[in-house]
Amino acid sequence: MTKKMVIILLLMLVIATAITASLMVRLQNNDSLLKMDAIEGKTKADELANIWHDDAIFLGIGLNGEIDSDGKATSWIYSYFSPSTESLSNNLSMYEVLNAYISSDNDYDTVIKHSVLHTEPVLNVSINSCDTMSIAKNTQEINAFLSRYSDAKVDHFYLRVDDNYSQNAIWDIRWLSPGGLDDPHNAYIVIDASTGEVLEVEVQMDS
Repeated sequence: MTKKMVIILLLMLVIATAITASLMVRLQNNDSLLKMDAIEGKTKADELANIWHDDAIFLGIGLNGEIDSDGKATSWIYSYFSPSTESLSNNLSMYEVLNAYISSDNDYDTVIKHSVLHTEPVLNVSINSCDTMSIAKNTQEINAFLSRYSDAKVDHFYLRVDDNYSQNAIWDIRWLSPGGLDDPHNAYIVIDASTGEVLEVEVQMDS
């Protein structure tokens, strides 16, 4: 083996090592981002909401980023409205609504819009997103769905009030498995955010 070939091989080894190290760092960084329970970001969101309007009332949480199997995500959206901003439009009450985007790396952003309220304020939450995910995965139906469809991803994870279920707030999660173009599969669960009771489960699987 010539000296020139040795040098080329050494250079290739150095480049390969650098690429591997870079990929490992990126993977580690991604793992570190996937570590925020939905309730963890609410303290910062509450602070932003109170700066916006001191009568801000909490409306709920929605998934905004990537989520892991434990119920921790890179980012969540926290929604609030201000009763003092009420105005009428076509005989409908409109309010300013604040959406606070909070990331697990402490980054944040806010968006304000005018909207008709479609939900009631969220109160008495004692179940966080990690608890919710654990409860969901321990149900027979969701466990069976996730076991069969390993490619299923969470595409919907919300904390909100829905009068169809109870006066308490609910967490609802939906998983989607793409399957074929015309053969998707999904699973959906609703859990009481105060008691942890499973209120509804629906799964769509091949028989």
